[in-house]
Amino acid sequence: IMNKKLISFFATFYCTMFLSVYAATYSGSCGEALQWTFQTETGVLDITGSGKMTDFALNNPVAPWYSYRSSITSVNLPKGLTSIGACAFVHCTGLTSISIPKSVTTICGGAFYECTALSSVSIPNSVTSIGWSAFLGCSALTSISIPNSVTTIERAAFSKCSGLTSVSIPNSITSISQEVFANCTNLISVSIPTSVTKIGTSAFWGCSALASVLIPEAVTSIGAGAFYECTSLISATIPSSITTIETGAFYRVPNIIYSGMASGSPWKARSVNGFVDGQLVYKDDSKTQLLACSSSANGGISIPNTVTSIGEVAFWKCTGLTSITCEAINPPECAYESDYEFEVFYDVDKSIPLYVHASSIGAYQLADQWKDFSNIKAIPETDMYSSIGDNEDNHAKKIVNGTFYILRNGKTYTLHGQEVK
Repeated sequence: IMNKKLISFFATFYCTMFLSVYAATYSGSCGEALQWTFQTETGVLDITGSGKMTDFALNNPVAPWYSYRSSITSVNLPKGLTSIGACAFVHCTGLTSISIPKSVTTICGGAFYECTALSSVSIPNSVTSIGWSAFLGCSALTSISIPNSVTTIERAAFSKCSGLTSVSIPNSITSISQEVFANCTNLISVSIPTSVTKIGTSAFWGCSALASVLIPEAVTSIGAGAFYECTSLISATIPSSITTIETGAFYRVPNIIYSGMASGSPWKARSVNGFVDGQLVYKDDSKTQLLACSSSANGGISIPNTVTSIGEVAFWKCTGLTSITCEAINPPECAYESDYEFEVFYDVDKSIPLYVHASSIGAYQLADQWKDFSNIKAIPETDMYSSIGDNEDNHAKKIVNGTFYILRNGKTYTLHGQEVK
């Protein structure tokens, strides 16, 4: 009987001790007039008081409840709260929803960073600013409603929200920040308001499901890599208001349609207001600076001897080229895009023939980027004569803007025998 009583006593004692540890309550301050309490038994984090929450960091100093982050399943925020501190709820992977009180004006950077279970968030129309990476990695979010009160959405605010399928940007926004929706891999549609004038660098980078986007007339600038790897974006129409498109903005977007001066031409150059001649676009009609080659170009392309320089990724996506003829005696200088390591002839098969003047072969074999071509040959004028059924003594040679052509029986041919229509 005594043994049974002892066993019962110790069982009750240890059970009580275990439950008391499991049901522990932790508390402290998180702002000048804000306190927090966390109960391990319920998983509820209560914040009381009013005013601005302290800003924390990803590493140090972390939020005071960071040690219990994986156990937090619910957060109660007070009506008097004015800001959600930086990195406040980093890695709270058990948090599924959050209701932000109408007193809040600022959601600071990293506030809900990688809250991977967060599927519902209500942003009131009192909020004016959403900070950097505020919801980065919230992969369970499928939609987000951003009120018109928001005037600033900072860098990467919704980056890596892989569950996000649609987003509507309010007309209070004038600039879409860098990487703001980058790698939202299930984002199908996005509504860009007429208030937006600039789409930032890598804004929609890697949004591989994005099927449509309407860029309003107010937009004047699209940043580097803005729609990079948006492989489901079959086409995009660029308004005439655009003055600058930076490197790789539409990398791997099959069809780019410009309105305005370059209407219908899929140029990938930085400026769309260049001088267009056939498949090539130049900075101006002097044809000294070659900016781009149409990505729809097929077969051979001829670069005139007036060209002295070629712009960044000018031949981007020109996978249909079977030969290049460069009539410049001195190899034109080729630009290099260092941010993304893109060369002028990026995407071009370097085994295709590169035709140059016989006296210039050695120079091209040593020149930066030109030397990457493994099949540099002399311009085959003799072969050309036989290919059009004539000989050198029975033809007319024509020079147009520095480019040589052969005339015979009312037809025009390039120096390597291709008819120009």
